[in-house]
Formats: sequence, structure tokens, C-alpha cells
Amino acid sequence: MLRNSVLAFIALCASLLLAAPASATVTYTFTSDEGDFVFTSPSFFEDNNIPGVGGKVLSHSGNFDAVHFGFSDILLLNSACEFNGDCFDATFLEAGIFQKIGTFFASDGDAKIVISEGSSGSPVPEPSTWALLALGLAGLGFARNRGVRGAPVCG
Repeated sequence: MLRNSVLAFIALCASLLLAAPASATVTYTFTSDEGDFVFTSPSFFEDNNIPGVGGKVLSHSGNFDAVHFGFSDILLLNSACEFNGDCFDATFLEAGIFQKIGTFFASDGDAKIVISEGSSGSPVPEPSTWALLALGLAGLGFARNRGVRGAPVCG
């Protein structure tokens, strides 16, 4: 019976150790007279590069087909404006805003972006925390078991 309990405890510890941590996401909510969009990404933007796998547009409205992110500006693109050279360009006063959390307003005043960071689940302790917990509980079980076996028998 004790052996089954120990095996069940080891299986529980192994499943907890292998649990994936909650992933954080960065949400970019852009609003302007020309169009709006909400974009989520697994990490902050890095100079014109939308971070790899996992970034996606959740919603958008307006007359644009693509978005280009600069160091401190957002360009809303469609084929007509690219041909005419008059695409909407929201330039922000602060450089490097796509690596920060907050609300930022464009220099022309008709656009803003809200950048927030959130978690997609409840936080999960790191594997080293679980390993330390398992080691401590195993040590307590070992000490208890050794104390029972080593006790003198009075007769």
C-alpha cells in the first residue's frame, strides 16, 4: 500500500514538473480616423519585425490591407495608397514605443496605440521549484520511514 502511494506521488510530481508555464502576450490596440486593429504577439516588436510564430491580428477595420511597423511609426497600407503615395502614417513622438507598455498618441493627434501585456493563463511555478518541493517531501518520507524501521523493540 505504501509503495502504491509513493508511486502515485512520484507520478503527480512528474506531471507537475512537465507542465508548461503560462505564456505572456503583448497586445497592440491601434485606433485612428483611418482604421483600427488589435494585434497580439508573444513578445514585443523589434524594429520593423513582428515577432515570429504566434503573432496575429485579432480584429481590424478601415481601408487598409497591411500594417508596417517602424521604429516609432505605423503605416496603414493598401494598393491604392501605395500607388498614389499617400498612405496613412501615424508617427509617434517617443522613439521605440513598441517595446514599452502604455498609451501613446501620434504627433498629428488623430491616432493612438495602447500596448498592454497579459498572461494567457494562471502562472505555473518553475520546474526547479517543483523539484525542490518533491525533494523535500521525499526527504520527509525517507526520514519517517527510517525512524520506524530503526526503532528499538521492547520486549
